[in-house]
Amino acid sequence: MGKYISILILIETILLGCHSTKEKIEFSNRVICSDSISRELVVLNDTFLFSYPLQIECIDSMLLVLDNVNNNFFHLFTLKGVPIKSFGEKGQGPADFINVESFNLSEDRETMYAYDTSLRKIVKYDVSSFLKDSLKSEVIQVNYDSLPQAEVPTIIYDMLSLKDSNFLVKANHKGLRFGLLKDGKVTQLYNSFSDCVNTNDDEEVWSVFCSNTKTKLRPDRTKMLNATYLGGVLELFDLDDNCSLSLAKILYIYEPKYGIAEGVIPKYVVFNETTQIGRSFTCHWSDNPITIGWSLIKHTSMAGFFSKKQ
Repeated sequence: MGKYISILILIETILLGCHSTKEKIEFSNRVICSDSISRELVVLNDTFLFSYPLQIECIDSMLLVLDNVNNNFFHLFTLKGVPIKSFGEKGQGPADFINVESFNLSEDRETMYAYDTSLRKIVKYDVSSFLKDSLKSEVIQVNYDSLPQAEVPTIIYDMLSLKDSNFLVKANHKGLRFGLLKDGKVTQLYNSFSDCVNTNDDEEVWSVFCSNTKTKLRPDRTKMLNATYLGGVLELFDLDDNCSLSLAKILYIYEPKYGIAEGVIPKYVVFNETTQIGRSFTCHWSDNPITIGWSLIKHTSMAGFFSKKQ
């Protein structure tokens, strides 16, 4: 009997010895300022009041702001801050929206795309029609039946335009973290997650890296940057001509600390009193390096700029 007990103990010891341990990840807890960026203050017309601006882009001689205010999601201004027009009405019509969290431009910047997470559709705008009386748009419906099977409900957070009318799909779990929408079908591109989150619950990890994150593509579609909203983790990806996605570099600034929203399936992380929040970031993509402006909030506001070599 003692011999069998010894054998069992030996097997257990071997299994424990083979079990991989998480690599300790060090967070810098600061934004490295390695460059300065010139800036010009533009005060928008005081007749226009914003609600909660989520994104702003400079397109030719215009500023385009995403903000759900005055029953519209998109608002055009001159570079001097004078309102031009608003569009993208709230509603359930063909080109209307219920929930839009971001928009993106095509490689040639001649087309704008906005994905509605509630209505599951992409609205495609012709940028050249922005200043015309009639706005040219086209609706692309997303077929959720084409999504890979998963144990948890799939949520598509965004659709980013790639080349050849394809889209990079940003979703919420290991079965579909980043995917490719091509010819009406969605396939998996990348499903790995960093071990930096202090939890053994996969759904919490997925929420940190998928929900409320900011994702940007380089204009030539060769790089992608993903930044968490909770804490400060920035992932730089390589994207090749075949739409293969691979992690090139990861930057750990602040550890993701969070609470859990009650009654939500799958689990959804929210900020609490310990959270360092990454509010937003902007990218200036040059050949070398990539310059990132990223704003952070904890008890006071701060902004940082840093460069990472490719």
